Amino acid sequence: MKKNLSALMVETERRVHEQSEIEPAPDGWGLFTEQARFDDSQERQGFFFWFCNAESLLVYLPWHALYWTCSDSSEKDTQCIRREAKRLVSDFKRNGSSQADLLFRLNNILVPSGMELAWMGPLSDLLFSTEEIPLRTRLFCRRTLADMEEHGINPLDGSPLPARYLQTFMECLGDFGLEGQGLNNLLPGRPE
Repeated sequence: MKKNLSALMVETERRVHEQSEIEPAPDGWGLFTEQARFDDSQERQGFFFWFCNAESLLVYLPWHALYWTCSDSSEKDTQCIRREAKRLVSDFKRNGSSQADLLFRLNNILVPSGMELAWMGPLSDLLFSTEEIPLRTRLFCRRTLADMEEHGINPLDGSPLPARYLQTFMECLGDFGLEGQGLNNLLPGRPE
């Protein structure tokens, strides 16, 4: 029985590693995972994974849940978590519930292991949405551009970036969340 667990975890690690190598694309989808914070004094850290479309992201989600929750679990627990994550994704696809609902349900599996899914969606959401993670990514990119002495960039403006900055924005996403970059500073007009 232990051999099956090992094979499953080897496959899980392979899939997570392969996924971590994919770069964002203008028409791609992303998943932002961060370390769960159990009180407000903890620093936030996180990272993106990128996918060619929504379907590939949904296929990947059960592997992501296994990777973060099952490193020391028994085979029975691992199989249970795998089935539950697959069921949640299947229910999402069948019932058409919101992405926020899917993330909430998956976080019931992930948070006890110390990880949390904070956002998923198309790259265009990061460019235009007023939700927290998209707003923070734009502010992070604007600060990066301002640090590069790009004229006409207000580092406190969370509005969509002009199209000419799309490539720079996608490059900034690789650093966003690492060591808390862009996550632990105040958002304009929002107390933290």
